[in-house]
Amino acid sequence: MPGVDAAVSLAGAMKYQALEALGEAVAIGLLRRFALIDTICVGVARFSPPIPHALGKVGITVRLARAELAD
Repeated sequence: MPGVDAAVSLAGAMKYQALEALGEAVAIGLLRRFALIDTICVGVARFSPPIPHALGKVGITVRLARAELAD
């Protein structure tokens, strides 16, 4: 699955401090790599987040359209 492989590669290319930064980087990378994608939604979750609350996981969703990309 080229899309999954690309997402994994993009996610592992750098360390991210925030889920939002990771989600945005993956969304931008996939839009740039796959010309047929016009709009993308990327979900990112972290299990056992390092916060002082008893949460099983936290997550975000990034929605980005090709028209929103700055060249």
